[in-house]
Amino acid sequence: MLIDVAALGRASDEILDAAVEPGRWASVIQNVGEASGAFAVNVMEPLARGAIGGVLLTGNLDKVWDAYLREEWYVRDFRAQFMPLFLRAGVVVDRDYATDEQIRTLDYYKFMAQFRMKHTAIISFAVGDNPLFFVLQRYAEDGPFLREELTLLHGVRQKLITAGSIITHISTAQTNGMLAAFEMANIASIFFNRRGAVTFVNAKAQALLGNGIEISKGELRARWPHETALFHKQLQNVLQSGEDGPAGGSRVVLLSRIGKRPLVVRLQRLQRLQRLKGHIADALSTASVLALIDDVEEDVSNSPGVLRELFRFTPAEIEIALLLAQGLTREIAGTAQHFLRNGQNAYSIHLSQDRHGQACRTRSIAFEVARNVRGEHTRGQDAYWDLMKDEMRTALKWPFAIWRNLDPVLPECSGCGK
Repeated sequence: MLIDVAALGRASDEILDAAVEPGRWASVIQNVGEASGAFAVNVMEPLARGAIGGVLLTGNLDKVWDAYLREEWYVRDFRAQFMPLFLRAGVVVDRDYATDEQIRTLDYYKFMAQFRMKHTAIISFAVGDNPLFFVLQRYAEDGPFLREELTLLHGVRQKLITAGSIITHISTAQTNGMLAAFEMANIASIFFNRRGAVTFVNAKAQALLGNGIEISKGELRARWPHETALFHKQLQNVLQSGEDGPAGGSRVVLLSRIGKRPLVVRLQRLQRLQRLKGHIADALSTASVLALIDDVEEDVSNSPGVLRELFRFTPAEIEIALLLAQGLTREIAGTAQHFLRNGQNAYSIHLSQDRHGQACRTRSIAFEVARNVRGEHTRGQDAYWDLMKDEMRTALKWPFAIWRNLDPVLPECSGCGK
């Protein structure tokens, strides 16, 4: 028997430590492998359409894994068909699912033989709907795992199941905290796991479903098939992104609705999981991607009374805060607040020469609002431009005269060239 019982006991105890310190997983699987008489360890997960994906592996499998991907064994692995058996049995070895003849003749085993690999023990464990496979690899000359060794590996499996439960509970608690925060902020949000399935939906997002958009069998579906396909393509792009921050792990998708303007959905890979990518904590997380949903038809209003009570703002500070909430910069908001108080009547009469500069400046402010609230305008987006004008007129309460002659792309002023 190649297993070192004492060393395996110590190594399996470290599994529980890694549940709360995800950075330790790489060393933990290395230690479990050495104590088990295995030269390497890899952790696998099932993917769509019978494919197999890698979650974590020891460094000495890097070349093997590269070849495994290059030759597309992940979509034709002989073992994929036996995953239900692996989960039922808990711990299996090659001869539990392959005959001696298959081990000699199958292309999969010939591929493994290139790297002197032949004997494996697969420890299966599932937490919720997330099955994982902890695979111990031995060289051909080391011989297969013995039946008495499997009893010891069942003990390792129990530690893996416990660790998985801890990880999932931590992830769920963190996600529930984010859900509550978004609910309080009146922000629609949906969470997806690493396989792209919906795991959490807050009440605000639930209220936006319908009109051709629905969640069915854990999948977000749009009104049109091509929009559904595009959404899931972008979702996979975010899941596979290895970069931190919005530039690397963020995508924006529009979802059409019946009789309404589209919903704007921003997909963002959660920063914590970007740091843990390649760890078991990532694989078992209940939330890997966050979708923030914006309804452009919603009339968002902020109560001056709430601002006054919470922050003790003065009336002038409240006006500026409301402008900032519409997307203005601090400098622009301060200038706009000055004109709101002192210059509203300038546009209800013919402007005198001394007010001409103020008029040009205010029109520039209005255009800045348009860009910040809904994005840079381009010709051909007339419907969105009309929406911008309506929202700004309501939000800023400026006279209609400023909007009547406001073009999408502001022309230069004939008087001052601005």
